[in-house]
Amino acid sequence: MHGKAFKKIEKGNYAEAASLLERICGEDPEGKNEYSYFCIGDCYYRLKKYEKAQKLLKKSFDIYKMNILEVKNQRDLRTFSELKNTYIEVLRINGQHEVAKMIKSKYKVRS
Repeated sequence: MHGKAFKKIEKGNYAEAASLLERICGEDPEGKNEYSYFCIGDCYYRLKKYEKAQKLLKKSFDIYKMNILEVKNQRDLRTFSELKNTYIEVLRINGQHEVAKMIKSKYKVRS
């Protein structure tokens, strides 16, 4: 189902992609689908549904930041960096400038 959702994202069908990915995450009993949460949050960001985006990006960000010290590959570091930047942008849009500033300074990703 991930593949189907990512094809929807490629075509700009963000609402449909978010719906598919939410189903996938709902089937994950441990809630550790951080990349899917990031993609859903990004879909909502693109749909200008910033409060929903913030909630899902935070969930993804919290999972990634717990594991970031263990991340060794460049792909995961790039994903975390992209997630962080999108999350910061959503926080700013939602008027949470201080939180955005703290995250920007605290979580610097070095590749």
